[in-house]
Amino acid sequence: MKRTRTGGYPIGFRMDRDSPWQQDLAVVVQWALENGFRALELLKGSREAVGIVREAGLRVGAIDLPEMRGMISPDAKIRQAAVQQNAELIEQCATFGPLNYFVMMSPDQRDLPRDENFAHMVEGYAALLPTLETHDARLVVEGFPGRANLVCTPETFRALLAQCRSSAICVNYDPSHLVRMGIDPLRFLREFIAHIGHVHAKDTAICPERLYAFGQELPPTFEPQPLFGRNHWRYTIPGHGRTPWIEVFETLDAHGYAGTVSIEMEDRRFHGSEELEKSGLMQSAVYLEGC
Repeated sequence: MKRTRTGGYPIGFRMDRDSPWQQDLAVVVQWALENGFRALELLKGSREAVGIVREAGLRVGAIDLPEMRGMISPDAKIRQAAVQQNAELIEQCATFGPLNYFVMMSPDQRDLPRDENFAHMVEGYAALLPTLETHDARLVVEGFPGRANLVCTPETFRALLAQCRSSAICVNYDPSHLVRMGIDPLRFLREFIAHIGHVHAKDTAICPERLYAFGQELPPTFEPQPLFGRNHWRYTIPGHGRTPWIEVFETLDAHGYAGTVSIEMEDRRFHGSEELEKSGLMQSAVYLEGC
């Protein structure tokens, strides 16, 4: 069974809603078992789906909250409905014990000032906290710097943790987003190590020639943007980018992280067919097993 060399973390992967071979959960579970994976991250969570994964002997790395944008709406009724929908999933899955719930802080109204949306976000998630805390569930916040995402930098993670003081609010550590933003992924990890609830194994490659040609402020005028990338960077599988994974796992291990490591496939070199995607997952796992 696949584990990281440092820390012994179970290796799994995040399911892809756009991948044809991953539309049937039973098929994905069987392939994961046959190839030694130990966990799955579910995009469409339900009590039934969690049961299928658990009964197969796999861990559930995280489950996407079903309603994210509504949680950050300026309309209190929309926020309330989103809280209710998310709380229902958490309560339905509570019989399986503590679980992680994945979220990105992308607002419903992206044209509003960021500080105004941030206030709506705090209010929305404050209303969900009692349900999370009652069931020992954790919200793992992904720092994807797109879609007007409100939480992706040290500044905004600090503000979130300061304004939503609860052990149920955690960080989904994904160094690929930090690398593309020019943020030191190890420094970030050390600052927020006490709050890490989940880990995504995805990396980012930097192309100095493209950085010189296009800079990082404006898109290229004549060349297309790379798939899963922009200007001078692109997402890759672990080991093909800039993240020092052994140091990452050493830091996690030294501070008692006990979760899974979930491969997230967003690499143009392993995209477009079932064969390529499976190859990317297997190559990622082999690399992580050696770290």
